[in-house]
Parts: sequence; C-alpha cells; structure tokens
Amino acid sequence: MLDGATGTIKMVEIKPKPVKPKCVRNLFGSPSEKEKEQIKQLYSDCLKEDAIIAKEKYEYDIVSDVPLSDRWEITTTAPEFYSRVYGSKSERLISLKRKHEGEHENEETEAEASETHRPRNLRQPPLTNYLKKRKRSSPSNTKQLRL
Repeated sequence: MLDGATGTIKMVEIKPKPVKPKCVRNLFGSPSEKEKEQIKQLYSDCLKEDAIIAKEKYEYDIVSDVPLSDRWEITTTAPEFYSRVYGSKSERLISLKRKHEGEHENEETEAEASETHRPRNLRQPPLTNYLKKRKRSSPSNTKQLRL
C-alpha cells in the first residue's frame, strides 16, 4: 500500500475472511416417524384411489397393465395415418380429399396440384418482373410540371 504522506510503500497482509458454513433452516422441524408413516399411508391411499378411478374410466387395469374388456387388442403396427410419408403438401391434400369423397378421382385437383408444385430445392418462387420499368423524367420536365 502506498502511504501518501511519506511516499513509502508498506506491505499489507491480506487475511482471507473466515468461510461460514451455509445454514439450512428447517422452519417447521423435521417430521417424526409417526408423521412419516402417515404421509406414506396417505400417498398409497391416493395412488389406490387414482387406480380405481382410471380402471372405471378407461376399462384398463393400470397396476397389472391388463385390459379389462375384450374391446382392446394388441397391435404392433401404427395406423396408416401416422406411418405414411408424403412428398409434398399437395399430395397430402389430394389423398385426404380422395378419402373424404369415397375414393373418387378428381382430375381437376390433380391438375391444379401439378401446376403449383415446386421442386423441394426451391425455397421461394422465382422472381419475375411484376412492375413495368419507368423512365426517369428529366429536370426540365419536373420544372414544367411544378409550374
């Protein structure tokens, strides 16, 4: 440390602050063994109650993982809706329309879809010249227009 009055440098020993252990406070005290048993009993009662409600609602035993009625059947494949892969949005719409129309082919929708279909590598439609080119007016023309 620099002493301003005398202009000398003094060595100051820096002492680290004592590290205080973190304090964990338990405001309501720790639960007794009796209270722990009551909490476990309450929790198990709630689980049993939820299992009974689910069994009545879904006709399925959640605890043993077994269906209660014969309406349930085990399948290894997902429905076609989840497993079908579509090439484009238009193909998906066409197939959905066919399903709703009872498998009737509609050639107009296929023609419209093919007109609007773009390759996947094109992110945007190609830019075209939508506006006509306008000629710049000369300064003499602007002066005449202002008068």
